[in-house]
Amino acid sequence: MDEVATPDKVEAIIKLVSQGGTVLLGCEEQEISGATFYRWIDENDDLKEKYVAAKRQSHKARCDKALNVMSRAMDKDDQVAVNASKFILERSPGSDLRAGTIQIPANGEIRIVIGADPGEGAEAEVVDE
Repeated sequence: MDEVATPDKVEAIIKLVSQGGTVLLGCEEQEISGATFYRWIDENDDLKEKYVAAKRQSHKARCDKALNVMSRAMDKDDQVAVNASKFILERSPGSDLRAGTIQIPANGEIRIVIGADPGEGAEAEVVDE
């Protein structure tokens, strides 16, 4: 494997990540190792910022899709699909929701509570969908 990483190669991997791809796949396509990619990210604040933004963009797209599936499933009273979407949202890597919960009250409106830990009395941000 060619271990010569260039800004263009790293940016190509970042672009792939923003579109939902993985670093591993991007590294294979760009013929660099994951260690080389992460070393470049660690050594360059601009690239690190772009990488973090790409991960957030990708995660937001996955969450939006899961919320849409959940909403349609609720309309069809498909509890299995609702639970699957909730599971994906709450456990998605890098998710802000990992520290929160998704609540579905009787009125059927999806509420996402971020940063709430009832055991610690943390304040929560409620996002109504």
